Amino acid sequence: MMDDANVPSLLALPYLGCVDAKNKIYKNTRRFVLSEDNPYFFKGTAGEGIGGPHIGYDMVWPMSIIMRAFTSSDDDEILHCLNMLLSTDAGTGFMHESFNKDNPGKFTRSWFAWAQIHSFLVRLGEYSFRRADSEALRRRQSQSSELRDFQIMFKKLQGIIFIIFLMAATSPSALGVSKEYIDSLKVTLRSMNMPPAFLFLPHALSEVRGRTDRAGIWSLTAADAIRGARKLGIKVQVPNDTTMLNSDIRNDAALSTKIALGRLSELFDEYGDWNSAVIAFATSPAAFASMDSAQIADAPILRYLKEDEARYSKKPAKAFDDIGRQLEMRQSELEAARHLEAEKNKARIDSLRKQQARAEEKTVYRIKRGDTLGGIAARYHVKVSDIRKWNNLRSDMIREGKTLIIYRK
Repeated sequence: MMDDANVPSLLALPYLGCVDAKNKIYKNTRRFVLSEDNPYFFKGTAGEGIGGPHIGYDMVWPMSIIMRAFTSSDDDEILHCLNMLLSTDAGTGFMHESFNKDNPGKFTRSWFAWAQIHSFLVRLGEYSFRRADSEALRRRQSQSSELRDFQIMFKKLQGIIFIIFLMAATSPSALGVSKEYIDSLKVTLRSMNMPPAFLFLPHALSEVRGRTDRAGIWSLTAADAIRGARKLGIKVQVPNDTTMLNSDIRNDAALSTKIALGRLSELFDEYGDWNSAVIAFATSPAAFASMDSAQIADAPILRYLKEDEARYSKKPAKAFDDIGRQLEMRQSELEAARHLEAEKNKARIDSLRKQQARAEEKTVYRIKRGDTLGGIAARYHVKVSDIRKWNNLRSDMIREGKTLIIYRK
């Protein structure tokens, strides 16, 4: 048995209004999913919570910690959840899809602040004020440093609330793209003699389907990112697992822009025209080399770029805002592909295990004088028809000295 790390989940049932948190069956269920009896409850030096096969072992979802706090009436447990959330953001100020139970710096999806998280922060803020005003807490003020620790913690919480809502109001889709970035990109394109339409190339690239090895605002491949970073004198390693976004330079708007424009310039020098450079950038030089003139003229990236220039020319910021949704779609496709591949691998492993089990149960029987197929079948508790099928026999006739393959049941 396991529970989903996200919402809806068994843990979140009271939050969803499906059951009272005091319900006996729910309390037993909650106790189970938050224990090590649950194969996907992970506990480490950084934090503890529920994960799942979607991301892999040892990866805790903050959403499960949030639901744990929502469904608790224990002040200490709620504070424990709050402390874990504040201490596992890897210094980014934001909650992520998941983090490693022993290393918060290893996380997935740098932006995962759903409406539930905003609601959670606000509700925790309300809870904090109520707690701060309570007579019980005032009595504890003279004891140890717990109140001071709590106040420090809540100040950090206020900071996170402020940053999240500031990001939601001023930064499109949490990509770190501002009006200043857009203005700077326009100037850079002019200085590099690049087409002004390239302002909308990031959005056009985000619409390209079929490539799951790209990431960031410029949809860079890992190879292009590493090569470009080295040319800039930056030592960087792009992780093999592209869900580990925290150390991926492709998610740095400024650096990825320098890398992308540098790569486009290289491709222009190689092919002599910008259309060819864009197609090779969006696919690969090898893929571009295999295209005929008709395929080049009808390349999707050129069509997307033309459409996006017409659609967003008066509101370029909207183009970058929409990239976030495209990246979410790409992430969903990547996750679906991973899930499908995992299912295929599981099916292959199960098949191999069955074959191995059959091999271990396999018996080679040498026919003796007086044996009949019916007698042999009865001895091994199998059917005559099965023996015939296993040995490709057309009749019940058998000969002394020959062998039969029999699988025990």
